[in-house]
Amino acid sequence: MNKYHTKFFSILLLALFILLVPATSLAAYDAGAHKRDYINRWVARVEKQVARMMERYCKQFTRYEERYGSNVPAFCEEEPDEPEPSPSQSPSPSPNPSPSISPSSSPSPSPSPTPSPSPSPSPIPSPSPSPSPTPAVNIVLSEVYYDVDDLHGEETANEWVEVRNNNDVEANVSGFVVADGNSSDVFPDGTVIPANGYLLVTNNSSTTSFWTIPSGTSVVALGSLIGNGLATGGDVVYLKDASAVVVDAVSWGSSTAAFDPAVPGVAEGLSIARADSSTDTNTAGDWVALAVPTPGE
Repeated sequence: MNKYHTKFFSILLLALFILLVPATSLAAYDAGAHKRDYINRWVARVEKQVARMMERYCKQFTRYEERYGSNVPAFCEEEPDEPEPSPSQSPSPSPNPSPSISPSSSPSPSPSPTPSPSPSPSPIPSPSPSPSPTPAVNIVLSEVYYDVDDLHGEETANEWVEVRNNNDVEANVSGFVVADGNSSDVFPDGTVIPANGYLLVTNNSSTTSFWTIPSGTSVVALGSLIGNGLATGGDVVYLKDASAVVVDAVSWGSSTAAFDPAVPGVAEGLSIARADSSTDTNTAGDWVALAVPTPGE
């Protein structure tokens, strides 16, 4: 840094010398207009020389600063441009009118959601008709053949239970359950009883070969015993819906599980049947003995 200071002082002394030499010659120069012109030209030359010397001096300082990290003298720093803050103020008034328009549009969408809840209650009643096509009521046990004679197959294998649909539309009883006092069986998918028709539930499909069954009667062959096999001395048959709710029941002989007194037992080859399929008082009085069973009728 001492190197550049020394050079700077040398430049100043040279400038003073340049100034003093003409000053002495001016004493011998004639006064007047020529004297003023001479001084002006001389001052202009000195200013140019000093400006060039200062510029070279500042460039040397700048290189020194880049290499050694020294600070450039204050007179070498450039002054900041002043016209830059003027454009920053020009866009400021432009956003002022924009918010004035925004509140005008805000109230317009507010009334639109108010009419929207009006149509919402309309779809609410739509799911109500959905459960109607599954009539779980007015389906009853109508006949039970629990003591098989030799003409109509084998005991337990060819027992059957008849179910009556008292509705004017077909009834889908898939998932319904037939059970006795010990175990139960589920109707397979697609089990449908025609309107005002019958469903014959048996263990073995061979049962249909021992009887004349009217066309249109649905038949379900469980492939297993009804319950654990219907006891001839006394038992009960339950018909339950897919939710395991008892739809109908009948008990006979020694069993009073369905009602007490139970339906009186019958001899081999006979069946117990509902006297009127449309009447159900949940008593033994609804049932009679049939000497000739009528599956599907």
